[in-house]
Amino acid sequence: MSVIVAFFLYGLLHSSDPLFDGSVGEINAERMLTMPKHDMMFGRLPQSHINYLDSIESITNITWIDMLSMDINSMTENIPIFAVGGDYFEVMDRFKVPNEQEEAFYSNRTGALVGKTAADIKGWKVGDHISIPTFSAKNDGSTEWEFDIVGIYTTNPAADELAIMVRYEYVEEARILNKGTVSMIGFNLDDPSKADKISNLIDENFKNSAYATFTGNEIALSQKMLSDIGNIKFIITAIISAVFFTLLLVTANTMSQSVRERTSDIAILKSLGYKDFQIFTSILLESNFIILIGAFLGLLFTIMTVPLIDVASGGLTGGIFKFETYQFIRGILIGILMASLAGIWPAYQAYRLKVVDALAKG
Repeated sequence: MSVIVAFFLYGLLHSSDPLFDGSVGEINAERMLTMPKHDMMFGRLPQSHINYLDSIESITNITWIDMLSMDINSMTENIPIFAVGGDYFEVMDRFKVPNEQEEAFYSNRTGALVGKTAADIKGWKVGDHISIPTFSAKNDGSTEWEFDIVGIYTTNPAADELAIMVRYEYVEEARILNKGTVSMIGFNLDDPSKADKISNLIDENFKNSAYATFTGNEIALSQKMLSDIGNIKFIITAIISAVFFTLLLVTANTMSQSVRERTSDIAILKSLGYKDFQIFTSILLESNFIILIGAFLGLLFTIMTVPLIDVASGGLTGGIFKFETYQFIRGILIGILMASLAGIWPAYQAYRLKVVDALAKG
């Protein structure tokens, strides 16, 4: 049972690897983003940064995104609102919306595109007029923002569907605070091989500015944001290592005790003609049998559990938690290594055992 639980924990923790590798859903290394260097989640950049990026010849499309409202403690209750401008759907092409709905969005000043997940949770549909309370005050003193739903967008991972997109121009004109700023800037390059050069050019230009930037592809930015929270992947690795080390000690002690209790039996086997190497191999195989059965069951439970996590989350974790074939194989190989380490010393003791000495001890 301890082996099963250990490998089940290994499987569950490593099923979140895509999140920390930046390989979730359709997030890729070709989309470029510029964000505030020192506070990526809630920092701001002036609109003048957009003008500078637009002047760089290698940049083909450019968009800007501003966070109008977000409550990270209750995102399903208070749906985040993002104001978008520029060539948003050319840059962030993993967000899919029908052409007629995109046209309606850009032709309606108060138009909004709602993520499919958010629409399902709230029961919203195209044509609805919604009023949402926020922390951002408007010119009339109200904090209630009203929008007309003109479309439903989809994307991968599904967690990114838990949001509302609105027109940046409308938000900029109506709000009191944070005028002339954005949360991030996205862009495409005419040649992806120029990514490092352009990133360094942008960040060097604003290096000594009060609005220093960090520019990189979407994967690099997601990893940087997670690293600002903490080295979570290291913590996961440390937890698994501690569990496996403890399991190794327990298994090694179990095997040593088992061999000691069967000293006379092993001596009789040798007296019947079993070779030392055959005894050595059988002890190692016994250790592997104990570990690998538990490892296989623990990993199998992981494979069964990961889809249930997605169901329990209402689809929000779709594309985030995955337990790949290579992770299963790696788990089995870890099991073999642990079994070999746990069984090598007891097997060697059995290998060196003298029949006369063992029988004399009774």
